[in-house]
Amino acid sequence: MYSGLPVIDGKGKMLGVPTESDLLNAIRNGRDVQTIKAEDIMTQPAICVGEDEELDTVITKMIEKNVIRIPVVGEEGKLVGVIARSDVLSCMIEPDCVTVFGD
Repeated sequence: MYSGLPVIDGKGKMLGVPTESDLLNAIRNGRDVQTIKAEDIMTQPAICVGEDEELDTVITKMIEKNVIRIPVVGEEGKLVGVIARSDVLSCMIEPDCVTVFGD
């Protein structure tokens, strides 16, 4: 299950991101999930970071905007990737430093 997927145009430019929250809001508002279109509910403009953004900026945007994953854009707003909170955390917390208690 994905919490949000980027929607791009034919040239790879970011248009928006339909998220779980967007879908839940649509359902709460009586929308038919079988016929709903991403463009009708997606978060616009997309909350993105540039491919050269500092990690601190990425973390700040994730926290301030309360997003689980964030599209990464390059030149002319073209999608080059997606970074998730779990990606950030797995890079910051080394497995050797984590102690697991119990069986």
